[in-house]
Amino acid sequence: MTSIDLTNVDTSRVTDMIGMFDYCQSLISLDLSNFDTSSVTLMTAMFQQCEKLTTLNISNFNTLKVMNMSYIFRYCSKLANLNLNNFNTSNVTTMYMMFYNCASLLSLDVSSFDTSNVTNMSYMFNKCQLLTNIYLNSWNTLNVTNMSYMFNNCQSLTNLDLSNFDTSKVTTMQQMFNKCQLLTNLDLSSFNTSNVTTMHGMFSECKSLTSLDLSNFNTSNVTDMSFMFEFCYKLENVDVSSFDTSLVITMRKCLLIVNH
Repeated sequence: MTSIDLTNVDTSRVTDMIGMFDYCQSLISLDLSNFDTSSVTLMTAMFQQCEKLTTLNISNFNTLKVMNMSYIFRYCSKLANLNLNNFNTSNVTTMYMMFYNCASLLSLDVSSFDTSNVTNMSYMFNKCQLLTNIYLNSWNTLNVTNMSYMFNNCQSLTNLDLSNFDTSKVTTMQQMFNKCQLLTNLDLSSFNTSNVTTMHGMFSECKSLTSLDLSNFNTSNVTDMSFMFEFCYKLENVDVSSFDTSLVITMRKCLLIVNH
């Protein structure tokens, strides 16, 4: 199926759109201009695996009642642009894998997102390999507990402003920045890591980072530091003297090929 005529579809009473177009792998166009989403609470995997869609106009979507946006654009690998300025995410609690493998996205402005109720951001931008910037400077991450793999494999990211991030409830940062190969600077001075238990591969293959200030990191609950700085070829300065490693049970390849 390459196209669908949805002209006469009345969605005004629909509350559940989970997987509605999931695995429509041959769809090349989708006109949703008449969609009324004002009653929808679930959009999980709505466009997942729509691999041939190059554009998607959802500017008319009312997402006020939506609580789950997990997988919504997962594997939309041909989408080059996505305008989400109208998205109201004030009731969303999970954004797990939201943009996973949106491999053609060049930029993504999600600065208007209200993330105050979100608890899970793991894998959110994972494998967005062409993204050079992600605008997150207005996000409220107070309730987030999981940031694992959040920016994993964002190989083209050159800038990432996380200065406003509240990570006080986060318990896992596993591979959070893994393979962010073009990041030259990463300011994590605002990070509260007191509840984090795993930092496995957190900065692995950040091949352009030359320095990393982690002097504010509280690692008293961390048990896993394996592969943490693996293949950080250009890292010349990283002070871990303040690290509390009393609970750490694995440091496997933590500093493999670090220019320390």
